[in-house]
Amino acid sequence: MNFGRLALSMPRFNFASTSGAFAQTLLAKFFLLFANLFTGVIVARSLAPVGRGEQAAMGMWPGFLCGLFSMGLGLALTYSIRREPARRNELLSTSIVLAIGFGTIATIVGIVFVPQWLARYSAPVIFFARSMMLIVPFMMVTFVFQAAFEARTDFTTSNVSKSVQQVATVIILGLLAITHRLTPFTSTACYLLPWTVVPIVLGWRLRKQITLRITGFGSSAKKLLSYGTRSCVIDILGTLSGQVDQVLVVGLVSASGLGLYTVALSVSRVLFVFHASLVTVLFPKAASLQPSEVVVLMGRAARITSLVASLASACLIVLLPFIMEPLYGGAFKSVVPIAQILCVEIVITGATSVL
Repeated sequence: MNFGRLALSMPRFNFASTSGAFAQTLLAKFFLLFANLFTGVIVARSLAPVGRGEQAAMGMWPGFLCGLFSMGLGLALTYSIRREPARRNELLSTSIVLAIGFGTIATIVGIVFVPQWLARYSAPVIFFARSMMLIVPFMMVTFVFQAAFEARTDFTTSNVSKSVQQVATVIILGLLAITHRLTPFTSTACYLLPWTVVPIVLGWRLRKQITLRITGFGSSAKKLLSYGTRSCVIDILGTLSGQVDQVLVVGLVSASGLGLYTVALSVSRVLFVFHASLVTVLFPKAASLQPSEVVVLMGRAARITSLVASLASACLIVLLPFIMEPLYGGAFKSVVPIAQILCVEIVITGATSVL
């Protein structure tokens, strides 16, 4: 096969616009990355391993169950709008209804089963973790709105919404740390409560571009779920590969052990920024291409990002023994070997996410 000729025969794919969107998304991801690192340092230094572990135990469940019960709605909406732009109103409207429904189911599951996983923790920790499950429907609607903007290749709005949310978290955490009011409970609330505001802002902005329409709900739901139930396997496997380790650890080790592991994991996730940026930009653009065109595009993208991530991983592995203690404190110095192993793992996981 002549790959050069095949690549040149892709008139519908604008590489210039894709490069610009990727650069913008990469910058946004880097901003979010450093904001996450900064908040992680604040929380780790203020709470020590035990408090960091309790915070992780309470805060991990909304994102985990959201990924398990999303039914591929984000991917399905992006794909469907790109394929049938004339139906974007009813597709988005149906997605919102489905997101609220699946989010409610996930909330109930969390409230019922989370106490079983947190049996090692105190009653206040379990109660707060169950209360935070009410955030899940907001998270699901947020992902639907972001998918709608990305389907229109409006990555600016999607990226800004993620950045503003993180900035709010950093500011509130900083204020709590300065006033000595940062606890596992207040820090968990700082991470999760902004999710209740973001979908309102995105919905308000989206109303000028798309008119919500419930007509044709049955056919739209069938179309979305037909694609979503197939692609949700990707979401579920992605959620499991990204968080199942924490879910297992929280039930097996003490709060201190979970705190140490969470810090090691967050440091290694720095490397995922390259793959995550590429996936965000290329999926809505590739949805309108032919399979043979997608193979060439994704093969090239996977090779380039894997090379960059491998080089970055090698650098981080070398630097970790020197930066861990100054950043997080002496209590977290022992996690360096774990973080180095996870730096290798994330390169493989990232390449898998692109493919």
